[in-house]
Amino acid sequence: MSNSSLQDTSTVLARNIECFEQQRCLIINGPGDTFPQYLSEHGSDTYTFSYHFGYHQLYVQQLTEERAAFGTQIPESWNNFDTIIIYWPKEKALGQLLMQMAMARVANNAAIYCVGLNKGGIKSAPQVAKALELPANKVDAARHCSLFCCPVQSATSVDDNALIMASARVFEVTLNTETIVLVTLAGVFSSGRLDDGTALLLQHLPNNQYDQVLDFGCGCGVITNAIAYLNPKAEVHAVDVNAFALHATQLSLAKNGLKANVYPVTGVQDIQQASLDCIVTNPPFHQGVKTHYQITEQLFSQAPRLLKRHGEMRVVANRFLNYVPLLEASFKQVAVPASTQKFAIYRCTAQPQ
Repeated sequence: MSNSSLQDTSTVLARNIECFEQQRCLIINGPGDTFPQYLSEHGSDTYTFSYHFGYHQLYVQQLTEERAAFGTQIPESWNNFDTIIIYWPKEKALGQLLMQMAMARVANNAAIYCVGLNKGGIKSAPQVAKALELPANKVDAARHCSLFCCPVQSATSVDDNALIMASARVFEVTLNTETIVLVTLAGVFSSGRLDDGTALLLQHLPNNQYDQVLDFGCGCGVITNAIAYLNPKAEVHAVDVNAFALHATQLSLAKNGLKANVYPVTGVQDIQQASLDCIVTNPPFHQGVKTHYQITEQLFSQAPRLLKRHGEMRVVANRFLNYVPLLEASFKQVAVPASTQKFAIYRCTAQPQ
């Protein structure tokens, strides 16, 4: 297999394939490229654990469903790995969580390798390793990436769920004089606080007028919980690509005694519901450390097919994002009911109101 199909981080790993070949190997948080297949072709017994639903589906195609796991917890039966590779996330707290989970799954005298972009958080990996009493030896640096090796003598005894809940942060928002409790986890958008864009959107949500509402890119469930509270008779759907976001949304719903259908998607093409009254979203525009519009562009172009004849989509976005032409290409009417110096709300309808 050609290395041209690999991300830069995986190319650095491929440069050091002798560290991983002919071993029982677990890949955590891979970028969705063909490195698992590449590793298998070099004699490794390869498994992948992903919290990104889209990347997980790509790994299922390369390996099997038994060797590719999606979620927030590594399958209990997956243990005794000679080597674990962590594609380091930009959030230090999430990196620490993944490292602790990995430490519980290694064989004796194993190694955890951490690889990542120099501008994407990898510089925190040695700090995390030191805090966990592990050495971190720099193995390679290329393509603006770094690779560290952390030798581990034996597995720790920790519970994934306990680690996840230890990373949880709780905050509150006030909605119509009522308090809604939100639980957020490491690596989830708006970690531990209400961001300004969502705060603006909360002031302009549909109130007890819709039956079917979708929160696209639900994060920790701020919008989902607010919609479920304001529209108690509505069936609310919350979707995200990130398993930690979905878990946080479920925890938040449970805290508030509210209900919603929560499930993973890779994008709008996976939405299971049609005939929606309203789509509400603070759409993602970052993938890793780069601005990334593809998922949002697909949402804007395909949203009308999901909506009822007089349905609407409400979007909050940073004003520097040039969304208006994209919205006007798909909707007959695009209004701006509210804005600040930084954010704007767009109310989009396929039929004139």
